[in-house]
Amino acid sequence: MTTNDLKQFYTKVLKDPMLQERLKATDPESLSELAVEQGKEKGYSFTKEEILRAMAIKAVIAGEYVELGEDEEVIIVDGADLDQLVFRRKIFEDIVGSVMMEILKQQQRKIEQIREKDKGK
Repeated sequence: MTTNDLKQFYTKVLKDPMLQERLKATDPESLSELAVEQGKEKGYSFTKEEILRAMAIKAVIAGEYVELGEDEEVIIVDGADLDQLVFRRKIFEDIVGSVMMEILKQQQRKIEQIREKDKGK
């Protein structure tokens, strides 16, 4: 795999509505598997793990809403269209690191405090 292959494939996906339709999935695991499969068909070489890493990093950098859900999940909500990606917490932590997970936990606690204050009004 080359990072260049992944970037080129991503650029192709952005320009191809039919390919976007084929890549619709409800969870990162399925999406990454579909992307690897479709990438191979188009002559690109990258792994499922590289796709997952890119998705998690993009979500964190883009400042999308991230929530620590129940059942060991990390839920990432795209603010533009409210699509959700649900990562298993262990996979997400492995990708973004324990420091980032601690920051997300702190943010989650602040969100919960704000929600509690709003309920009291």
